[in-house]
Amino acid sequence: MNKLQMQIFYYKQKLGLTNEDLASKTNLSKETISRLCKGATKDPKAETLRALAKAFNITVDELIGTEDNVAPYFFDQKTAQIAETVKSNTDLKLLFDTAKDLTPEELRTFLGMIDILKKK
Repeated sequence: MNKLQMQIFYYKQKLGLTNEDLASKTNLSKETISRLCKGATKDPKAETLRALAKAFNITVDELIGTEDNVAPYFFDQKTAQIAETVKSNTDLKLLFDTAKDLTPEELRTFLGMIDILKKK
């Protein structure tokens, strides 16, 4: 995901906007919004960026992530910390990768096994 995609995703979520809502607020087509959200538009026009920034009530610099205040990928600090821990620990990456495909029942069993190990 590129910076612009991340910013659009973040501000859409923050403001509770759908692609259709954003198209309406910016007077851009739904197709244009969709392409921007998918990262299919590599070099958007300046007027497109201005329209998005205005809709999000931010500057174009904030939108394209040229300032230090790029919107966080994660919406809360706890999730960001967990993601960083998993990213930096090879064993946790393997554990997460293995566990992500488990059924809910298998996951509950797995978590029970972890609880037993923690009590030892």
